[in-house]
Amino acid sequence: MGKKLQAVEVRKLKEQLIEKYGAKCSWPGCNKNFTKNTNKQKLFNLLILDHIDNNPYNNEIYNFQLLCREHNKKKNPSKIISSLRQKNLTLLYIYENTERRAVLTESLRIDSIAMAKHLYGDNEFRKLVRDEVFSHPVEGALYDELIISGIEVARLRKAVLEEKLEGMTSSKGEYYSYEANYGDGLKKYVKFRDPNRLTLKDMQVKYDV
Repeated sequence: MGKKLQAVEVRKLKEQLIEKYGAKCSWPGCNKNFTKNTNKQKLFNLLILDHIDNNPYNNEIYNFQLLCREHNKKKNPSKIISSLRQKNLTLLYIYENTERRAVLTESLRIDSIAMAKHLYGDNEFRKLVRDEVFSHPVEGALYDELIISGIEVARLRKAVLEEKLEGMTSSKGEYYSYEANYGDGLKKYVKFRDPNRLTLKDMQVKYDV
């Protein structure tokens, strides 16, 4: 189990996320962008560092996002999150366990349910992309097959997954896409932007060694 972040760590993570993704809210459909705000302290106050899975001890970099105050309150209503933490549960955990969805429906607001579903899909799709790209180190994973598999695995619409994959393969993303013909026509592939990200831990987890 990790530890709760200190204020200086929160500030550092906010700086990293702003540098990588821009000073904007990550809530689906939110158009708030604070890039033009030159007052760093005010900017940090406008954007909240959020644990995507609502687990305050999961401090992996992929588990963080920036939310505006409005959508942070929607995703993390204080009473709901407090109750979940007391039970050692998260929105994502409840949604992943189908027999507990009734509990989710009865106890959470509708926007939190929608966010839990989105988080589930986002988490599963990112796992799928990473595994498929990892499994094809030379040419990379087929772009179209990632989308098709993602619809089934992540339970999200094609347009949503295409938007996610475009973001993941953007200039600031972990991956990049390219087109090539390996004998069966011109197709689009996805590869790691930095092959050195494949650490020993990745290898151990992938191959269970």
